[in-house]
Order: sequence, then structure tokens, then C-alpha cells
Amino acid sequence: MPSGAFFRISIVCDLVVLTYVMNNFIQYLKETKKELKEVVFPTSSQTVTYTLIVIVISIVVAITLGSADLALSRVLKGVVSIQSPSSVGSQLQATSTPATSATTTR
Repeated sequence: MPSGAFFRISIVCDLVVLTYVMNNFIQYLKETKKELKEVVFPTSSQTVTYTLIVIVISIVVAITLGSADLALSRVLKGVVSIQSPSSVGSQLQATSTPATSATTTR
């Protein structure tokens, strides 16, 4: 088969696929338009009410999480401060003391 015939078949196949895709897309748009006509949007007073509910719940959650964070951080500070500073210092000295060198200088 000459390359020109292959090119024509390729174009025909591309057009068939493009037509199929476009028909599906157009059908999708038609169905979307039909569905949007059936949607009942909330009134402005409902929108304000729902917005205020979301704001109040957000504030309550923020206060709850902030309180929990504050309480847990204070508990953690209390647990850490139970250990006496002298024992912490002696532990630091024991770990930071360099090992003595076994080599001798002449």
C-alpha cells in the first residue's frame, strides 16, 4: 500500500475518533445543562445562616485544639522540669568528656 493511502486512512481514523470524542463531549454538556436546571440553590438567608454555622464551628474547633495544645505543652514542660538540673548537668559531663589518647609524645 503506498504511503499516500496510509496517510488517508490515518486521517479518516483520526476524524472518526475526533467525531466520537466531540459527540460525547457535546452529550456531556447537554446533560450538564439539564441537571443544572434541576438544581435548587439556597436562598441568601440560608447562605448566611450556613456561613455563620461554619464560622462558629471553626472557632469552637480552633479553641478546642488550642486548649489541648496548651495543656499538653504545659504537661510536657512539667515532666521535663521534674528531672533536676544537677542530674542533667552530670549526664552532659559524662557524655562530653573526651577520651584520653593512648599515644605518648616524645
